Amino acid sequence: MYTQCPECLSVFSLDARTLAQAHGYVMCGHCSAGFDSLATLTEQLPPEPFRELPPNEPAFEPPHLDLVVYRPRSTEPEPTAAPTPEPEDFAGLSFAPALRNHAKRGRGAGHGLPSASC
Repeated sequence: MYTQCPECLSVFSLDARTLAQAHGYVMCGHCSAGFDSLATLTEQLPPEPFRELPPNEPAFEPPHLDLVVYRPRSTEPEPTAAPTPEPEDFAGLSFAPALRNHAKRGRGAGHGLPSASC
């Protein structure tokens, strides 16, 4: 990438790391003027001869970025929906009547079962 000093019109090559460190503000190595390198930042130089790089139009709204290349995983657990209970299938069940044996429970005579006499 290239940028140009607005005072002496010197053109400088710079990389993304330098640009990020400076937040766009740099000092000219020729005349020591401080300037916003984003104002004339370009990927390619125009064909020679040129006097000045064309200025970049300032953005009134920040550009909306859509293409995500990396998103770190959150350290917080993601909310999970409660599991939906499966409908119960009772079609395969068979039912047997429950038989009560009163004699084994100590209820003895007079409670539904005759007592055996010998």
